[in-house]
Amino acid sequence: MKTVTVVEPFTGYPEGRRRDFVAGQPLSIPNDVPLDFARMIVGKGHAREDKSTKEKTRDA
Repeated sequence: MKTVTVVEPFTGYPEGRRRDFVAGQPLSIPNDVPLDFARMIVGKGHAREDKSTKEKTRDA
């Protein structure tokens, strides 16, 4: 399962519902947020992909 960690607080609208995210909050994909939302927040610098997740993705 992929995981990203929030690096700065922000408000987002995954799946059309308002959610407040806090720094240090881990988000599992797809249980907590959809993959496209996770990619967007990582791209904008609001979150980072966890190191163990990157290694697993590279091995696959």
